[in-house]
Amino acid sequence: MSNAYINATAIADWRQFLNAAGDVARLPSGALVEGLDAVSERESVALGKFVSNLEKLAETAGAPGISWSAGQSARASMDGPVGKAVLSARTLGEGLLRLCEFYHLLQDSTLLKLEVDEQWAVLSYKILDPDIWPRHEDAMYTLGIFSKLIKASAPGAWPDAEVSFEAELQSVRRELGGVVQARVVYGAWANSIRFPASALNMPLAINAPQSDALLAEISDRASEKLLSTPLRTRVEQSVFAAIEEGAACEEIIARALGVSERTLRRQLAEEGATFRKILEQCRMRAAAHYLRRTNAFTLSEIAFRIGYSDQSNFTRAFSRWAGVAPNAWRRTVASDDPASH
Repeated sequence: MSNAYINATAIADWRQFLNAAGDVARLPSGALVEGLDAVSERESVALGKFVSNLEKLAETAGAPGISWSAGQSARASMDGPVGKAVLSARTLGEGLLRLCEFYHLLQDSTLLKLEVDEQWAVLSYKILDPDIWPRHEDAMYTLGIFSKLIKASAPGAWPDAEVSFEAELQSVRRELGGVVQARVVYGAWANSIRFPASALNMPLAINAPQSDALLAEISDRASEKLLSTPLRTRVEQSVFAAIEEGAACEEIIARALGVSERTLRRQLAEEGATFRKILEQCRMRAAAHYLRRTNAFTLSEIAFRIGYSDQSNFTRAFSRWAGVAPNAWRRTVASDDPASH
């Protein structure tokens, strides 16, 4: 999953924002693309490098909320085929569902889902690769884009909205409620926007012409990309996504990939892999990610989250994988992280 990419239209958005921001950002637009191989919006760039550059850019700028503002002003990301498919929807809810369905054409290794109950809608966003961390600025930028759609279509819903970030307040270094103009929760399992479910029925304010041909083309591209992705990568992504849902088992992963369990085992064997080994590796990488986030989660919470029935089984498995117990690993990582002091 280290080969995850993001469409370079994100760089176009940031360039436009930084050029317009002037003294607010105090940064040249070239600061974002340092070390990236592609700068054309028709290309893709390494997701990990892009996220890392955003963290450095925001720290240098010294302007809390700069990434949220960049997302609010983003245009290029919604001007491409995926954006047009989203904006041609009749309602906000339909548009967000299309965004979830086609988001992997814009960014690899990412979970984007819309959950709805009688009162609330929750749009959750999370980079699945646990090795890409910290990633708070990317979360702010991305949720900023999503919030623009919600506020434009249902401005009356935003005062009741709640925005959650994976990052802890000590890492963000400033309360962001005034920036996002909503209640903010820190140290969450995923980045998300919760807003009244009634807003989903509102007409999509930022509208584009409906095109059945475009939707068919985007659907074909989405299918082609999934099929062209190596099996092991697809399995890993599905496992990380299933961990977030609390249901990572062979049956569920096979169903998500559209194959039988027997076929999945055979295809993995042809690549010299087994589902059990991939699952265990993904669990340990996810555990390391949660432990890296200082004391945001207890060992019991982490164990349950990644699929262990109790803390002792998790502790033994992690100790075998890392060579040290989870708490010892957490202390070592915390001592190396300036943000934790």
